[in-house]
Amino acid sequence: MKTIVGNLLPRRFLVQHSIYTQTCAHIELVCWQIVRIANGGGVSPLPKPIRCLKTEMPAEDVAQELRKCSKVCAPNVAVRIYGLVDQLVNCMAERNEAAHVAWYFDDDANELVSETCIKRVKKNQTEWLFATRSLSETDIDLAIDVADRLLRDAIDIRINLGAQELDRRIHCP
Repeated sequence: MKTIVGNLLPRRFLVQHSIYTQTCAHIELVCWQIVRIANGGGVSPLPKPIRCLKTEMPAEDVAQELRKCSKVCAPNVAVRIYGLVDQLVNCMAERNEAAHVAWYFDDDANELVSETCIKRVKKNQTEWLFATRSLSETDIDLAIDVADRLLRDAIDIRINLGAQELDRRIHCP
């Protein structure tokens, strides 16, 4: 299949980007499951009317709800949840960049470049800023490794809260 974006980016990057964004999506899902379990809810899917109300929650809400639920957990689990929250917050800008900026391969510089437009309002004046930055193969590999480690930590916390039945879906070595 020929697409515009498929022609702008190397296939390897598209696969890596997909792995990274899906890992981040699974991190958020597991975090919401941790919140539900800690607050006494089950891990089964939400009833259909609730699922239809809001299917996406901002990552900031995930961090806030994790902090709240840590207060009802055993101290050893609460400490791990706080560590998870710190890691989530530290990686939030990177995850947002991966999901919301446009990427292309600059043939002249032989590098991947992200480009985005940022709206800044200062003293009732709107200013539009265009930002670009290059990304190395090492940056990409590191981001995937960090996200994978974060997902593994979140799954381990969920297991400690007693949700082993979910972990048949995600096999972690």
